[in-house]
Amino acid sequence: IRHCGKPALMEEKKHSSSDTDSWEEDEFVENELTQLKNRFVGSFYNFYRNVPQVPQFSGDPIWFLGKCYVMTIQERRSVTMDATGQFPHSRRFLDDVYKDLLWLTYRRDFAEIVEWECTNDIGWGCMHRTGQMLLARALAMVHGLSNFGEKKRKRSGAVGQYALLNWFLDQPSSNSPYSIHNIVKECHAIYGKPRKLTYGGEWIGPTKMAKIIESLVNRHSKSNLAVYVPHDGTLYLDKVMSLCCSSACANIAPANESKVEPTPLSTDGPITINVCGVPSEKKTEANPELGTPQRRRKTRAAPIEQDWKPLLIIVPARLGLAQSNPIYFPHIKSLLSLSYCVGIMGGRPNESLYFMGYQGDKLTYLDPHFVQPAVKTTAKKVDPSIFDTYKCSTPNYIDLNNVDPCLGVGILCKTKNEYWDFIATHKDFELTGHPTIFSTGEISPDYYMKPRRGPAHSRSLSEG
Repeated sequence: IRHCGKPALMEEKKHSSSDTDSWEEDEFVENELTQLKNRFVGSFYNFYRNVPQVPQFSGDPIWFLGKCYVMTIQERRSVTMDATGQFPHSRRFLDDVYKDLLWLTYRRDFAEIVEWECTNDIGWGCMHRTGQMLLARALAMVHGLSNFGEKKRKRSGAVGQYALLNWFLDQPSSNSPYSIHNIVKECHAIYGKPRKLTYGGEWIGPTKMAKIIESLVNRHSKSNLAVYVPHDGTLYLDKVMSLCCSSACANIAPANESKVEPTPLSTDGPITINVCGVPSEKKTEANPELGTPQRRRKTRAAPIEQDWKPLLIIVPARLGLAQSNPIYFPHIKSLLSLSYCVGIMGGRPNESLYFMGYQGDKLTYLDPHFVQPAVKTTAKKVDPSIFDTYKCSTPNYIDLNNVDPCLGVGILCKTKNEYWDFIATHKDFELTGHPTIFSTGEISPDYYMKPRRGPAHSRSLSEG
């Protein structure tokens, strides 16, 4: 029996082996054709949109996430430009953008997104990339990372540059919790599968992206970050305290936070103008007993407190119907002038952009609409050149009147004092009379509570 069965078994194995080889060959050809198609589509898309070019900035001050770039008196006298036609202060601005921001763009030839069977995000992933840039900026500030690509000695137990970048690599892995694969997966879990796909994927808005970031980050313990997305454009103190504070910290009642009065200006001593255009005394201190600021204007970075978890606030807003209402422009520029701001998810109609500063009435931005090959790395020692495709030397600007009315503002409060400083700055801006895109409150309303279900709830309704 063994002898009779052996030839048949060998023939079966031979037949099975040939089928496997044929299947592997077909899969190889299919992958090659997919990559060739992705390269062609990516090249055509980049050619259609033109290669990014550095715009010509004027001599006016440039604001970049809390930093202000101005020409010195000597530079104004000489008014010299470099070989690229940039002023000295705009060159400093471009250098800092290149060093300190991660530029996340369209990618091709990454692992297949199972939900949609696609290997690129061309035409539909711009808001996904814009949200990644805002989150990457927040995480970099929390973990003290800058000058990406430069060799630095990593602190014991700290998150390094490569670890941060790995969190955003385009792969369906738990090691990359903020990859486009996990963003798509989380979007389906929260909102369900879309009825219609755009260019093979789903285009989402700032509100959806903010909720996705909130869900992903709050599950990722290594981020050392909490995310709060207000539902109705109001920042509630009790929500903030529940996310960020320990029990001892949460018991500190903001007794005078809701009734902050402007400090009277004295005639003695230097007077400065804060970023909101409101005069304030140069030296003011916070009240350590109450934990609330009286008029603290300095926004220098402070060490992270043990009883406070760094908080990223993403406020979805709509500035108008068909176009943005100009009455909100002063508040937008004021927010981008704060060191707490980590950028704005916005754009022009049907195109998402990452806003990170302004000059005059123009917002500066990074554009994700540029196709690059996906980065694939599994080695422990990563080549520093990996950061070259995540750095942008060509930020651009757009007139405020052309900005889409839907956006999401990112505010990072690493410490409790920074949060109170931000609230005080917001109240100062309200004193100017300009409309704001969000408001503040102490206790969230009852409709935030989940309704009771079952017989008890039915009886209470009938009795009422």
